Amino acid sequence: MYQVKRYEIKSCDDEELGIKRKFPLELFANFDDEKEMRGLVFFIQGCGGERGYAENLAKFVVEEFSCACVLVNYHCIGNRAQFGAKYYFDEIDLVIMKETCRVLGIKEPELLPELEQKDMQNLLGYLDAEIAKLKDSWRLKREERLIFTASIRPTKDEYQNFGLMQALDILNALCFLKQNPPFKLKKDYKTLLFGTSHGGYLALLASKFAPFLIDCVVENSGYVNTNDYYLGFCKEIDYQRLQEAHGKAENLNFHFYTKHYFTNDKGSKNYFSKANRRIRNNLDEEHLKIRAKNHKCLFISYHSAFDKVAPVQDKIDFHKALQDLGFEARLNLIDKKEQIDGRFIKNLSHGMGMSMKELIKKELPPLLEREFSRQNHEKKLIFPSENLEYHFNQAAAGGGLN
Repeated sequence: MYQVKRYEIKSCDDEELGIKRKFPLELFANFDDEKEMRGLVFFIQGCGGERGYAENLAKFVVEEFSCACVLVNYHCIGNRAQFGAKYYFDEIDLVIMKETCRVLGIKEPELLPELEQKDMQNLLGYLDAEIAKLKDSWRLKREERLIFTASIRPTKDEYQNFGLMQALDILNALCFLKQNPPFKLKKDYKTLLFGTSHGGYLALLASKFAPFLIDCVVENSGYVNTNDYYLGFCKEIDYQRLQEAHGKAENLNFHFYTKHYFTNDKGSKNYFSKANRRIRNNLDEEHLKIRAKNHKCLFISYHSAFDKVAPVQDKIDFHKALQDLGFEARLNLIDKKEQIDGRFIKNLSHGMGMSMKELIKKELPPLLEREFSRQNHEKKLIFPSENLEYHFNQAAAGGGLN
């Protein structure tokens, strides 16, 4: 019978910034308790994914393919309004708001400490109407668009660590279920990670930190390198041009950024250094060579040649580097309108409107029939990264990843 079991488990702290985790990691195991599960499939959601969609997909995987499907509420997954995130204004946001209103002669709006989605829509409407008045009185050009900024406070008052803690959460959930499965697993079960966009990036990063735990990564439109737009502090660099998310009205844009502690300030102890960047980079040449000495999992990627969020050349370079190092890697490049079928692939932009259900139907059956290497690789990797060394190892007796 189909079952869903919720767990709260211990996971990693933020070792880079010295911040202790406030809440346990939440995960959901979807399975059939009357069958042997042929695989342990993780569906890793990206930014702004819908929980209902993920739950339906997990049920489909269980019922159609007799695989357990796992959903992980990894660190900072709740950084969009549909997950309960709230809006607020940090020091930079307040300076931009005050100065813009002062220069334009607009009455500065009263800002609550925390705003719901409807509050933000009301604020957007107020500022848009005031700017329209200025245009009607010829004090602003008709084509001019103003830029304001706001910050996003994720659920559980989490913050954007970007990638590292999130990938470790996925791996700790995997270790926990392998040790404490609430279902029966076939002796030759497969461990497979599926993800789209940021979820695809996390699947790739998890395979970097613990390749010995994973048979295959199947991803759609995941970025390969650290994506500056999503680090939280890109407004320190150029708030007019760089944004993580945005809201639009006729006369203005709001650029949104997730709460963060890393900074672009080289004088700060929280400066996002080259070392921090390299460990989050799947294409780092030295790190790839270290990975190649461990278990070589299979990589299957789909990517649009016209992707403006995740540069396609990075994905091409990543797959070439993998193949040169002896990995089996298959890149499905979508670069023609003729490849749009309206069912599996719907457009050529980021994510391609791809149906994850169709992707699973296409890729999962042959993976379940395939034999993967079961060599006993060392469950430890060390990645030198400028002035730091990052150690990833599975605790004794099959425990979690540190």
